Amino acid sequence: MGKNRTRTFLLLSASISIVIFALALTVGAATTLAQRKGRATERAYEFDTPGVKVEGTLIERSVVNPTPSRQTHPKVLILKLREPITINPVTDAKAKNSTNLESIPHVRELQLFVGSRGAEARKLVGRTVVAEGSLNIGIEPSIYTEVWMDVKDLHQK
Repeated sequence: MGKNRTRTFLLLSASISIVIFALALTVGAATTLAQRKGRATERAYEFDTPGVKVEGTLIERSVVNPTPSRQTHPKVLILKLREPITINPVTDAKAKNSTNLESIPHVRELQLFVGSRGAEARKLVGRTVVAEGSLNIGIEPSIYTEVWMDVKDLHQK
């Protein structure tokens, strides 16, 4: 009779363990789903639209620029965004003969083109800045990120 009680106890313990494990998995999955639903959606911007403002940390990155005679390593300005963004084409992109025809989600960095203000911009490297300008898809060989910005204003936050 003692063996039957031990066997019953072991089966009952195993069943309870399985129920607790299944319950823990269900609660964990529900919590993860709730966290995903509660997460803020990415900000969305449009290509070819002046006045777009984005915030992030300005860094300088050395890149490889192969030329027919030799390799060079220019430094480009990159804005590492505080939060990822999505960039969409403007509504009439084809009619405007835009090269920016596809959406690019989860953009985390932009190459910045500041024109003649390069020396002034390099003083802000390592700082949190706000860049204002228009966004473009990076299809040219001199672009080292998926998206680049033609910057009209760059200032420290």
